[in-house]
Amino acid sequence: MADNAADFKLYRYDPSMAAAVIFIIGFLVITSIHFYQMIRTRTWILIPFLTKIFVIGDVISFLVQGGGGGIMATGTISALHIGEKIIIGGLVVQLLFFERQLYALYGASALILIRSVFRLIEYAQGNVGYLISHEVFLYFFDSTLMLATMILIAWIHPSEITARLMVGCRQRVRRNADV
Repeated sequence: MADNAADFKLYRYDPSMAAAVIFIIGFLVITSIHFYQMIRTRTWILIPFLTKIFVIGDVISFLVQGGGGGIMATGTISALHIGEKIIIGGLVVQLLFFERQLYALYGASALILIRSVFRLIEYAQGNVGYLISHEVFLYFFDSTLMLATMILIAWIHPSEITARLMVGCRQRVRRNADV
């Protein structure tokens, strides 16, 4: 039993204090920005409704575009032109339903997926694996990807949606982090 305890190492590499401090400061700054944006815009109130809004917008857009396609299929020239205008209207509806935020969510999801795949491979290799024994991979595939996710969501913040939903609200939609 004493032999097993002597083999234990918390880290399989020499941790970099500089890298740790840089990422701690980065995460504290971006977390502070998120917190400020949430308080300033009262974003926490409408968070559960954001997904529903995206889905409703996409369904309306799909139905309008499908209706335009159906009209175009009738075969007359006038129906073709009317159908094209209806499809354009459906595409405008899609853009109005927060396409920018949807792409931000796709980007954030992709970054988190890459991180998750890295962590799966890292732990599948075991405690003596190559990835877990080299700190650079932890900082690149874990910390950097999560920091990039937080920056992306701060840059394209959900408060843009709540500002659009609040008719007559004095707060303006911001396209960047307002600090």
